[in-house]
Amino acid sequence: MERKFESMKKAMDVLRQVDPRLYMEANKKDDPRVRTPEEVQMLKTMRASEIRAMESRIRGLFPRELRLPVDTPSRTGWKYEWKAFKRPI
Repeated sequence: MERKFESMKKAMDVLRQVDPRLYMEANKKDDPRVRTPEEVQMLKTMRASEIRAMESRIRGLFPRELRLPVDTPSRTGWKYEWKAFKRPI
């Protein structure tokens, strides 16, 4: 833990030297209960389950419900009859 902390401290010191604005943004304290006017308007149109999901989200963290785009096989499986298109010469 101590090495992790020292490594993070060094990285933050470098960030402070490289870009003070980004350093300040990375260390900004946010109140998770504060909502922007856009969020308040959006909450008025949502269902209760969607509101609970939005309120349980921790700001600044990657959203749990967002799926990453990955190359995976289709749900129906491999298409065994597929043939590559052959160009005539």
